[in-house]
Amino acid sequence: MPFYYLSFCDTDKPKGTQFLGATVVEASDPSDMLTKTHLNGTNPGGEVEFMELDLESADELPEPARSYLNRFVPREEVMAGGYMTTSELLDDEDRQGVCQQHNAQ
Repeated sequence: MPFYYLSFCDTDKPKGTQFLGATVVEASDPSDMLTKTHLNGTNPGGEVEFMELDLESADELPEPARSYLNRFVPREEVMAGGYMTTSELLDDEDRQGVCQQHNAQ
């Protein structure tokens, strides 16, 4: 089953503060991915950008991504580790997004 990295943002906040945090989840597809984040409480709402990770198992997740598995990691913790948001990490054609309307809590 694939793993996904999800990055959450609140577009109503001022630029530079919109990124809320991130999580990693194992799911069969993007729909299952969103369902799991709601069920395990790792989805703060807002908009989501996500990318599928090319991994066979959670053991292949590098640190700190392994510690993100099934837990919401707030902005401050992600940024303190020197990591980037999916907007910074990926080109526009590689990103997949889910808008607020489809990410309702």
